[in-house]
Amino acid sequence: MNSTAFLNIENLCKSFAHRSVVSDFCLAVNQGELVSLLGPSGCGKTTTLRLVGGFLEPDSGEIFLDGIAIQNLLPENRPVCTVFQSYALFPHMTTLENVMYGLRCSGLGFQPSRHKALEMLSTVGLADQASQNVTRLSGGQQQRVALARVLVLNPKVLLLDEPFSNMDANLRVQMRDEVRSLQSRFNLTTIFVTHDREEAMGLSDRIAVMQDGCIVQFGTPREIYTSPVNLYVAECVGHVNKVHIGDRVLAIRPEHVQINKDRGEHNGIVVSVSYLGFITRYLIDYQGDQISVDVISGHSPDLRQGEQVSLSFGSSFPVV
Repeated sequence: MNSTAFLNIENLCKSFAHRSVVSDFCLAVNQGELVSLLGPSGCGKTTTLRLVGGFLEPDSGEIFLDGIAIQNLLPENRPVCTVFQSYALFPHMTTLENVMYGLRCSGLGFQPSRHKALEMLSTVGLADQASQNVTRLSGGQQQRVALARVLVLNPKVLLLDEPFSNMDANLRVQMRDEVRSLQSRFNLTTIFVTHDREEAMGLSDRIAVMQDGCIVQFGTPREIYTSPVNLYVAECVGHVNKVHIGDRVLAIRPEHVQINKDRGEHNGIVVSVSYLGFITRYLIDYQGDQISVDVISGHSPDLRQGEQVSLSFGSSFPVV
């Protein structure tokens, strides 16, 4: 066990119908840290989260929270709270009643529960919606109610299972910022499950990239983006060009390819030009490879489809 970590997951395994979903999973999370589990559907992210939350029983392995083994405790006996993808709010209750629910179940009296719940609603900016039925709230407001309901219980660990999946793009960004702000304010140890690389990169202190129930790489967003251990990890956190140069195949980020109008060593043809606001993306046919090149729009050359250009390749890593 990593004695310095707050949450230790050791050799966790889970199978369904003889199919391994989580295999020898190990993770050490520091107190107050936000760690994302990132990977495609079916890689074991949500199963791992449910094992930590107590909603599934592991076949083997141990989970230590603040030095205490919790893998055999029922969900209600773990100092862990989960916000599910569906929020799981009670539709027949008001906003205030939803936030009070966990406090009342823990045995706290009505008035103290009401007081704490109102304080938490004020913290998340929903004090004016206390008497409103939750079904009348927007998606973003419902998300904040779901967060308030678990934060008011002062959990040691917060588990978030793709909480922004039902939101539009603008609201996702807004809620991502709000969750990060609340997590930092409460110094909450948090595990965040997502398949969205932008969410993981923007939210996390560290990212655990998962494949086939295991962690392939664990590190800061910068470490994983700039020094991925293999092509799978590289593609999980950003776009990658696979470029054949001689007998080598290199993986190169679009921003690490330079484009020039003059002929040079590596020549290609412009297939398309896409203005995306901050960047302009060029698709170049280079010896049969389709190469994406991202250039800051103010510094992008004036190129058109069919024009011949040369490419210069910067930082890259081998395809493993």
